[in-house]
Amino acid sequence: MPEIKHNFTGGKMNKDLDERLIPNGEYTDAMNIQVSTSEGSDVGTVQNILGNRKMGSNAVNKAVDGGVVVCSIADEKNDRLYYFVWTPDADYILEYSRGSSAPVPVFVDKNKDTLKFRKDIIITGVNIIDDMLFWTDNNTEPKKINITRCKEGTPNITTHTKLVNQSQGLTNIDIEEKHITVIRKAPRKPLDMVVNSSRDPEKIYTGVITVASTADYDNSFTKPAGMYNFSSLTTEEGSNTFEIEITEAIIEGAVIDGSTTPSFGLINEDDGLTGWHDGFASYPNPNYNNIKVGTKIVFKPFDEDGSPPGLPVTDYVIKGVVEDKWPAGSAYPNYNTSSTKIKVKALSIDGFPPISYDSADTLKYVVDLWDEEERLFEFKFPRFSYRYKHEDGEYSPFAPFTQVAFLPGSFDYHPRKG
Repeated sequence: MPEIKHNFTGGKMNKDLDERLIPNGEYTDAMNIQVSTSEGSDVGTVQNILGNRKMGSNAVNKAVDGGVVVCSIADEKNDRLYYFVWTPDADYILEYSRGSSAPVPVFVDKNKDTLKFRKDIIITGVNIIDDMLFWTDNNTEPKKINITRCKEGTPNITTHTKLVNQSQGLTNIDIEEKHITVIRKAPRKPLDMVVNSSRDPEKIYTGVITVASTADYDNSFTKPAGMYNFSSLTTEEGSNTFEIEITEAIIEGAVIDGSTTPSFGLINEDDGLTGWHDGFASYPNPNYNNIKVGTKIVFKPFDEDGSPPGLPVTDYVIKGVVEDKWPAGSAYPNYNTSSTKIKVKALSIDGFPPISYDSADTLKYVVDLWDEEERLFEFKFPRFSYRYKHEDGEYSPFAPFTQVAFLPGSFDYHPRKG
């Protein structure tokens, strides 16, 4: 007589029809079964679900006697099960692993003020991510523990779990609620901030020259012959170079003997334009050859009231580059300027450089070092803060921010500039 097999590939329980009329693939009633979905010959067969066996140890059973399980979660990836247990004297998180003979204490709260389990509140918001256990009971702060480190800090079921942070050398401090809450405390103090200009306040970056309305008045030009202002200057070869002598300088923020443009050392000497220096050469004289050829400088006239423009100069009228600044002499035939002079090549000219204002016969210009470095916050007003990064990669909220990091330059405004 042939063997009759009835499979259950439909996986559907049908309690509406008589059991004699149940279609193939369905069943009428079942308890503690599963329908096999394997690819073998027993596909679609009903099989009993494997049962559980009681696990425990004398120490754990004694410690949690009278306890209430308020939460459980399975870590199927690692074949582990975690129980949250409330007892009148302590709270516990216990780990059961496949093949283990007894549960392992993950977290022991002997003080009843860290886990804060309540036997009347069942925890359903729980999850395991990587090696961390997250949960919330909708009553206290959401919490998180690192399973591995908590097991390291829990030597037995009767000892309160210790805080373990090897990078900070912490191994013997009772863990507290603030250590396991998801939200982290922010730093309380803002950063100390010192705002510095790119210019060294001990150095001189700005020289002063004089241009004249006619050749009848003293000016700072030495070559070409007959040049006494910038009216003949262009950026084309042949009319784009000039030599000037700089014997005055502006020391930002300083007034010496009633003057904002006090006299200073010769251009290549120790107390000259020190902000332009590129170190000192040992030959022929350590005071010479200390301004680098290729140094870029800019020119801008004084205001009509005789006051210098704001420094450092940004809206220049002439931009040039130092071409030559070596002392003259037969020993140096390739260099024509003396130690107090520099040869400048004009790179760009903005409009028509002024000669003088109203009836004045001379006009002073500043000669400022041009800073080509990119400014990180040229058009922004930044504030700064910081936050803590914790052992498990969490970040705290930010500390209070600093005031706006802003270092104002000199005031530069005249009604005619609009």
